[in-house]
Amino acid sequence: MTDSRKLRVFLCHSSTDKPIVRDLYQRLLSEPWLDPWLDEENLLPGQDWDMEIEKAVETSDVVLVCVSNNSVTKEGYVQRELKFALDVALEKPEGAIFIVPLRLDDCNLPRRLRTWQYVDYFPAQQRERAYQRLLQSLKIRHQQGSSAELTENIIPQPVLDAVTKIEESHTPKIITKDASPSQSNNASFFDWGAYLILLSYFVIEVIIYINDTTTFLNYSKILLLTFAGLYFVTKRQLPISPSFKVTILIYMFLYPIVFLLLQSGNEFSLGWALLMISSVLVGGSLISVFQAPTKKVVYSAISLAGFLFLIVIQLVLQLFGIYDSPIFILQFIVAIVTSVLMWKNVETPAKLVKEKVNIDSSKPDHVTVSLPTTFSGLLGLAPSILPIIFFIMMSLYSFGNTSTNFSLLLGFVILLTSLTLFIKRQIPAKPLVKYSTILFAITHILWIYAEYDGWDSYAVFKIINGVGAFIAFGVHVLNFQDPRKQLTYASSFFALFIALFGIKLIINEFDIYTSEIQNPIILLGLIAAIFLWFEQ
Repeated sequence: MTDSRKLRVFLCHSSTDKPIVRDLYQRLLSEPWLDPWLDEENLLPGQDWDMEIEKAVETSDVVLVCVSNNSVTKEGYVQRELKFALDVALEKPEGAIFIVPLRLDDCNLPRRLRTWQYVDYFPAQQRERAYQRLLQSLKIRHQQGSSAELTENIIPQPVLDAVTKIEESHTPKIITKDASPSQSNNASFFDWGAYLILLSYFVIEVIIYINDTTTFLNYSKILLLTFAGLYFVTKRQLPISPSFKVTILIYMFLYPIVFLLLQSGNEFSLGWALLMISSVLVGGSLISVFQAPTKKVVYSAISLAGFLFLIVIQLVLQLFGIYDSPIFILQFIVAIVTSVLMWKNVETPAKLVKEKVNIDSSKPDHVTVSLPTTFSGLLGLAPSILPIIFFIMMSLYSFGNTSTNFSLLLGFVILLTSLTLFIKRQIPAKPLVKYSTILFAITHILWIYAEYDGWDSYAVFKIINGVGAFIAFGVHVLNFQDPRKQLTYASSFFALFIALFGIKLIINEFDIYTSEIQNPIILLGLIAAIFLWFEQ
């Protein structure tokens, strides 16, 4: 047996608990001696679901059974996984740790699991301590060995002893660690080259804002942005400085807004000044992180690359005299997506000095990307990302952005959002999400009714609806990766409500106006608000 043998951990869970289990999977994956198994990460397209899961349970050293109020009362595949795991447990040696129940909330354990001591992975402030207890059990299992002669422990015994002592203590212990340059993941020469390319682009931006543009400078921007975008797509990492994160997001939001206003004929001179200032800030942040550590942030980097490529497409179109396109709307949507992904996944690096580290801190000292990497996992993000895009676009629409391109794009986004809500039938399990969605629904049907009935004040309701949409947008961003709960009727009626509005937007752009669609919109919006309020 070699030291490369890792402890295989199977994660048995309900699909409704996927977000928190996905985060746990990423934490376990970051441990060099563990090999966790999660369906959305390990199952490949075309594989036999039943056979592969049974094979994974049979070859696992530990089955981590994640239970919650969602899973213990739910019939389906999770119960079959649990039954098979219990059958395999009967074949294990007496005293071997194989089944480890992990409670995700205050639920009653199924009778079949009450034989084993469980771990409470809640509330959030106690999660780090629970994770350390879980690691301690897994290390004991690693020492016990398995049917595959798992007899060697790849974690040094002094480290195990230290972890055990820390776990047994009731008060947080403070230790010191040296963050040497060799451990700091310093940027390579290739990384510096990419930052120099991006820095050169922002320098050219400042020159353009001061002295106006030339064809040569536009060609230079196209080349620089193309190379920078390719870097972010291939390396999938970003500087982890908060200054870079903040300044690049300011620039990404300002850029499409300024050009949208210019496209509509407004002389937005303040916008040019703001763009120039934000370009200087991004350039300064790039200089400050020139040799700083970089971090693997897969989706943030890809999304940022998408924004850069959209600017390239915009510049190419302008070289051919095409200025009226929906490219700025797409840039704004990508900027929103990038901001969400950056704030959820970019952390501040450790300083290269001797510093005190609290072992019981809730923030891990390693880098994790808690988003999925498979197509099915990415599809699971749709209920989180689509409502965010929908509400910010609705806010822009209510505040007066009603051009043909924007209305058509908004209509299709609404249809995608409604389809996702209708299929998944779940929303984040937070009261603020419910209340903000109710606020949006009520203000929306008031606006539609006022416009339909010819009220002079309908524009006021439209603006109030924009405020409601903006609040809902912020709430959904804050709850981007939170667990979801089933709200069958509320989700279905809300999906139908916005679907009709999306259809209305699309057909209006083809000069088809029908009053018959107004009453169902108002009725479904009211029903959705009622069910959102009462449905548990």
